[in-house]
Amino acid sequence: MAIYILTYCEDPRVTYLAEEKRWYITYTAYSPNGAAVALACFNDLVHAERIGLLFSPNNKDTVLFPQKFSDRWTVLHRPDAGGMEHIWSAYSPDLVPWGEPHCVLPERKKLRPLMGTWSTVWKNNAKLNSNCHT
Repeated sequence: MAIYILTYCEDPRVTYLAEEKRWYITYTAYSPNGAAVALACFNDLVHAERIGLLFSPNNKDTVLFPQKFSDRWTVLHRPDAGGMEHIWSAYSPDLVPWGEPHCVLPERKKLRPLMGTWSTVWKNNAKLNSNCHT
């Protein structure tokens, strides 16, 4: 497996996990391979320990929920899938392997402008639709 060389990062999102008694930060890590979602943790808000990538490129905008759902940690993230950036969920028992991906909210498409999407929810209060197929 190739090493992911971090060239810079952006979009940090900090969450305190009371069960772990630690702060966790999801961020977008950039390298020549593209943007990927990474995770780090810290106790003092000063010295971070990198855990590693959660999802491969191209993926961004991840938020970690502060408590478990059905004994699993949950994140929302936005992978690029053929030019569409739907919002997806993923789950982990221990914050390291993530799986069971589900499309939560699709990106608005020109061909289906009335479909409930993350890009129209605030604009016109459209109903949410979990169908991410074209």
